[in-house]
This record gives sequence, C-alpha cells and structure tokens, in this order.
Amino acid sequence: MQFHLNASLKNVHTFSIDQTCDALVEVTTTEELISLYKDPKWSALPKLILGKGSNMLFTEHFAGLVIVNKLAGIELAETDSHHLLHVSGGEDWPSLVEWSVDKGLGGLENL
Repeated sequence: MQFHLNASLKNVHTFSIDQTCDALVEVTTTEELISLYKDPKWSALPKLILGKGSNMLFTEHFAGLVIVNKLAGIELAETDSHHLLHVSGGEDWPSLVEWSVDKGLGGLENL
C-alpha cells in the first residue's frame, strides 16, 4: 500500500473538485483493509471508504484517511433455481451489469 499525505481528491470522485484529505490510500485486498484499522498510526483517524466516488462531493478538506476500494472479483454460484453473486466492493457497476448480461444473467440491468 502506498500512502499519500495531504492528497488531492480530484481523481477519486466524479465531480473532480480539487479538495484534499490528510491521507489517501488504495486497497486491493481485504488484508490491506484490515491492517489499516489495526495500525495504530491510522486507527485514530476518521476513515472514509470510496468506490468510484460517484455519490460523493468534496467541498472542503477531509480531516482523515480516505481509503479507495480497489477490491476486485466476481464469483458466481448457481443452483437449480438461483444465481448467487459475490461481488467485491471495488467492482465497477456498469462492468458488473455487462458481465452479468454476457453470462445470460438478467436482472441487474434493471437496477
């Protein structure tokens, strides 16, 4: 994991407003995410977990640690009557919908 101090948030939310945060890090595994919460250096800071940042508008400095969720993976389990998806939190929604349509799994495109 690479930490960026006094980091710009411009590239992690869709409004692209150039605000800052105390620290920014991207996580790609659950182990990295867990370690952030256990590390005394970061445990006392407020934390904000972002995906693609499409529901977030930064209008001022965020006094804390911004964690950009890059966890990837889609798992499909099928039964006779159900399709069960386990989707990691860093997956992109439009890509997930496209993946499900390509697999013949209807429904997500309507959400």
